[in-house]
Amino acid sequence: MDPRIYDLDEIIEEFGIEIIETSQINITNVNNRNCRLLKTNLPYNVYILETPSLIRYASFPHICGEPLVGLLRDPGISSVISQFSLERFGRPIVYGKIGEMIVSYPGNPKGPGDIALISVFPDVRPGILHEIKEEVSSKGGRLRVLLVMGFLSIEDLRKIEEEASSEGIDAIFISFLLLGREASGELYAYGYDKGALRRGLVREVGCMIDLETLKKLIPEYPPSTNLILSEERISGSMSYLNSLLESILFLLEHPIFDSWQIENLLREAKSVKREMMRRMRG
Repeated sequence: MDPRIYDLDEIIEEFGIEIIETSQINITNVNNRNCRLLKTNLPYNVYILETPSLIRYASFPHICGEPLVGLLRDPGISSVISQFSLERFGRPIVYGKIGEMIVSYPGNPKGPGDIALISVFPDVRPGILHEIKEEVSSKGGRLRVLLVMGFLSIEDLRKIEEEASSEGIDAIFISFLLLGREASGELYAYGYDKGALRRGLVREVGCMIDLETLKKLIPEYPPSTNLILSEERISGSMSYLNSLLESILFLLEHPIFDSWQIENLLREAKSVKREMMRRMRG
C-alpha cells in the first residue's frame, strides 16, 4: 500500500467527524486486537464492532457477491453475538434476507415461546417491529430482545430505539465500524452528500467513530461511497456494479478531493470495470 499523505485532524474538522469515547469489551475465542467490540458512551445500548473484514468491506466497495458473503461470514461475529447471552431472553432467531446470508448463529426458528431477534440493518427498518411482535404473540410468545447489527446511522438507531421502546422490546445495537449521519439515503465514513452535489450544493458529511478505527479506515476508504449493506451488493448484481461505477465517476467530475482521495476513487473505478469485463467475458 502506498503511503497516504493527509492531515487526520484536518479531515476530522472539515467533515465534522465526531470522535466518540469507547471502552473495549473482551470477546472470548477471538483475537481482541483485530476484532474490537467497543461500548460507546451514547444514551443508547450501542456498541461499535471493528474487524479487518469490515474495514475491507468499507474500503473496497467493488467487493460484492460471493466474495463479499465469504468476507462478511466472519466467525468473530458469532462470537460477538454470543457475548450477549441472548438465550436468557428466548430462542435466538436470525431475521431477514441479509441476516440469513451473513450471520451464522445457532437458533431454532420453530416452536412457541419467547424470542430474541437478531437482524442486520436494513432488514429491520423502523415500522416493522410491531408486525414481527404480533406474529410472535400469535404463536404464544413475546419478542423480548432485538439485536440489530450493520452499518447504522444515528437517525436510524434513534427511530428503531423509539419503536422498540414503545413496543416493550429491549434493543441492542452493534454498529459496524461507526455510526453514520444520513446523507440522501446513503451512509459514509466521510465525504460529500451526493444528493446535495447533484443539486449543486457542497455538503460535508462525517460520522461518529472511535479514533483508532478511523486511523485504520481513512487510508483506503474512497470518500462518499455508500456503506449500507444491500441485497444488490450481497448478490453481486450487475446493477450494483453499474450504479457504483456511475457514482464514482460522478464524484470524480467534482474538483473537491485531495490527490490521495482521487487515487482511492480511481482505484475503485478500475476495479469495478475489471469485474464488469470479467463477467461479460464469461
